[in-house]
Amino acid sequence: MNDTGYNLRSMRTENKKLLLRLLAARGPMSRKALAEAAQLTPAAVSKLCTELIAEGRVAETAPAETAGAGRREIPLRLCLQEQLILGVNAETTQISYALCTLDGQLKALLQTPFTAGIAAVVKTAQDFLAAHAVAPETLFAVGVCVVGAVQTGSYGLWDAQAVCKAFDAAFRRPVAIENNVKAFALGQAQLRGAGKGATLFFKWGPGVGSAILSNGTVLSGAESGLAEIGHYIVRPDGKPCRCGRRGCLEAEAAVNGVPSPTVIDTVALALANTATILAADGVVFFGTQFADPAVAEALKDRILQYNSTLPPAAVLTAPENDRLAYIGPAALCAERFFFV
Repeated sequence: MNDTGYNLRSMRTENKKLLLRLLAARGPMSRKALAEAAQLTPAAVSKLCTELIAEGRVAETAPAETAGAGRREIPLRLCLQEQLILGVNAETTQISYALCTLDGQLKALLQTPFTAGIAAVVKTAQDFLAAHAVAPETLFAVGVCVVGAVQTGSYGLWDAQAVCKAFDAAFRRPVAIENNVKAFALGQAQLRGAGKGATLFFKWGPGVGSAILSNGTVLSGAESGLAEIGHYIVRPDGKPCRCGRRGCLEAEAAVNGVPSPTVIDTVALALANTATILAADGVVFFGTQFADPAVAEALKDRILQYNSTLPPAAVLTAPENDRLAYIGPAALCAERFFFV
């Protein structure tokens, strides 16, 4: 193998990723502005943009108005809205099937009771596409989000390899699978901007989960367990948990309806302690429990009592809380297959 040729291809790929990230962070930009921001030559950026346009990842927009004479600069934008994905979001009680664009515009949604049978899930997805006259080959990708870890032998819902193999065989499109909390955190970063520092994301309902977003990156760990507070033991002699232990936060916080002050206090203490350990800059809530603003306010008040260093404005319900069914799968597909 020619190392020089390999290195050039690798460098071109990395530079393309840099341009895509710049457009994602700053919005439409001209080739000149991209060259300045990326610290690349105008000629190099022009060639890279030509390739990205040919690949359908970037498009030209209307020329920007200029005050004087001369050629007007043509801004470039990401082609996220042109890419349609199939999102499958599995919770312990239901599965959501969504057709949406990479930038999170929903086209169709179906929700069914949860089933552990992967073949049945794939068949429902096929019927869902057919009902909306979408041919599988027109999909950009398939994104699958699940509760828990996705590794074989974990206490997650499905085995990642089996899911990817089944969907690949049925749709012949790229398939990605990830924990639903991590995928949602990634979606918030893509839609709202990553910012700097660390943010703790907390999902409550159905189930309990968490993820850390640090400087735009969703952190992981052994079997994706980093900062998974759902399995903190908060009551040693407590309720049995699906992980095999007793007294995990997920088991203790699993309630139907409005949680009691005692349960809210237990959750707040776990979040405040985790934010302290991480030196987090904020805590973002999402999940069905936060459809009731009173639950979010009560939890926020208790967290701030336990951890007064957190800025009150940075402890909040996610703006996309009403789009839980598909934001994660869309963000996952964008991260794995578009920004590459």
